[in-house]
Amino acid sequence: MGTRWDGLFCLNEEENGFIPYKNVPGDSNSLGSNMIRIITEDKKGRLWVGINIGGLNQFLPDENRFIKMSSEVRIGSIQTYAYDQKGSLWLGTYSGVGLTNFDDATGEFVYYGDEKGLLHNDIVSVGPNLGLATDHSGKFYIPTQRGLSIFDPETKTFYSYYEKDGFQPYSLGYYEIKRKNGEIWIGGNFGLNRIVPDNLFGRDATTGDVVLTKMTINDSSYAQPDGAIFNKAVSYTDAIRLKHWQKDITFEYVYLHYLRSEDNLYSWILENYNDTWSEPSTLRKATLTNLSPGTYIF
Repeated sequence: MGTRWDGLFCLNEEENGFIPYKNVPGDSNSLGSNMIRIITEDKKGRLWVGINIGGLNQFLPDENRFIKMSSEVRIGSIQTYAYDQKGSLWLGTYSGVGLTNFDDATGEFVYYGDEKGLLHNDIVSVGPNLGLATDHSGKFYIPTQRGLSIFDPETKTFYSYYEKDGFQPYSLGYYEIKRKNGEIWIGGNFGLNRIVPDNLFGRDATTGDVVLTKMTINDSSYAQPDGAIFNKAVSYTDAIRLKHWQKDITFEYVYLHYLRSEDNLYSWILENYNDTWSEPSTLRKATLTNLSPGTYIF
């Protein structure tokens, strides 16, 4: 049992009492903080304890000690958790990095915050100890200060819904359940949402076009024809030829799709320069420096 201020307690039925576990300053094997937020046991039987300030602790019952798994400065306050369909642990944080996944293989955390599409890095308390609701396809339903983010751990992508979409106004706390029929219900101080996932994700099947809006070459910016490099506007130009010293380039671009345009994520690659596509983000700009002479496709 986790308490709000006084640490962790284990029921000892043989002695009709409790074994306390508390933070001991200077003891690296003790609990990271006495303010317990979540307790969860994974499929391997390991006990994970998330604390208000101090990150994540793993408890080793055979050794009767804790392992501090994270930096309290980076993780912030752990508010909630979820398991994906592979059994991997995910944590929702407040005043921290947003959503984070603990990689069992490396023992490190991978972060999925607002720079990767989460509406806000402050994930609001869900629970007590209920965890995030997960639909039949494995997506997480994450209340934040700006609205509801739905995360697909398989594709690492977010879907966003705001008050204007019908999600309830911001609340300091939420409760989530998944019904047997697959519906997700989310309750808060100002409302109740009933979500049918199959209907929700069928809402928008249209696609738009991605266009370049501007190029910066060294220190000069171009959008319209200049009669030297561009004979047409940048948006209508298929190819250009540059001098060898014009080797610092920035592309600016936009996706012409206006339904929740703030949710659009962009990924890019420059062939013959990059081996992989960039991480999806809301940034609409790609900067490349010190390009060698050659032929490239953006």
